[in-house]
Amino acid sequence: MTRLSAYGWAGFVFSSRKFKNCLTTDRSEPGDEKKRGLRRLGFQRHTRFPAGSEEAESPIRGEIHIDPRNPPDLRHAKVLDAYIDGADIPNPRWKLLVERVIIIAMKRLGDFDEVQRICPANMVRGQKSRDGYTHLPEVDVSVQGQDAKRSFQSVVETAAGLNISLEIGIVWLNKEGAAHPGERGRMTMNATSNNSRF
Repeated sequence: MTRLSAYGWAGFVFSSRKFKNCLTTDRSEPGDEKKRGLRRLGFQRHTRFPAGSEEAESPIRGEIHIDPRNPPDLRHAKVLDAYIDGADIPNPRWKLLVERVIIIAMKRLGDFDEVQRICPANMVRGQKSRDGYTHLPEVDVSVQGQDAKRSFQSVVETAAGLNISLEIGIVWLNKEGAAHPGERGRMTMNATSNNSRF
């Protein structure tokens, strides 16, 4: 049996510990595995660029450009990311986007009739919970739920009426009836070009 010198034994122990650390040490941050999985599926978040720049005007490679005036069929379309007036909307959904622009409109215009004029969504003053309405206590207005197409229209027209920037990234689910199953799309409007009614 071969005998190791003191120096040789110390080197063997150091190498073994180093090898073990390589196997057991996880230097990734919490959530990295989920993010890597989403990136492999193509659901990475959009990189933000200054409004008006060439990059901001162009969709991500592979994304379908969505015309705010003439959007494609949005059945089975899920919102991936959204930015209203430059602010990132966490966990965006169609319903949440409609509610957010109405809250912004009420705070900026301060007049319910004016908000109704620029936003086609069904809404009433005060609290109402029947018929699919949701109360927004922040502005004391209740808004009726809509499908993706009408939600998109409500968000776009309200943003245009307020002259604020808007960006929405979506993905069509792999379901029968989806316009572009498995594909992504993006709609971008700059504030300076939002001053016309749709």
